[in-house]
Amino acid sequence: MRQLSLYACIVALLISIIRFSPFNSYLHQHIWVIFFFLFFLSMSTTGLTYLALKETPKKFRTNYLLIITIRLLIAMIILGYAVYMNIINLKIFAINYFIIYLIFVIFELFALKFNIGGNSGKGRKFL
Repeated sequence: MRQLSLYACIVALLISIIRFSPFNSYLHQHIWVIFFFLFFLSMSTTGLTYLALKETPKKFRTNYLLIITIRLLIAMIILGYAVYMNIINLKIFAINYFIIYLIFVIFELFALKFNIGGNSGKGRKFL
């Protein structure tokens, strides 16, 4: 989990750099709300994933798919709410939202791959 926090700090630093660069127009005004929401969503799903791996290793695949499905549904509900509320610059909001969502999902998948491999003796410990 510390690695996820470190990774989030790196992503936040990149957002800050872009915010003060000429590419500022590509960031939505609510980029920090998007970032922190997806960060806390990632932290909670990562914690649930490792809890599922620890508690019920035989049902891990089912539990993991359930956790990822719930995460995707929550993310889509929030994006749908933004569309419903007719947020300004909706296209930029949606693009920023999906990019940050994918960044966190990719990191979680790599972390999970390293941790499961580390538990089986084939990989190394990542988180």
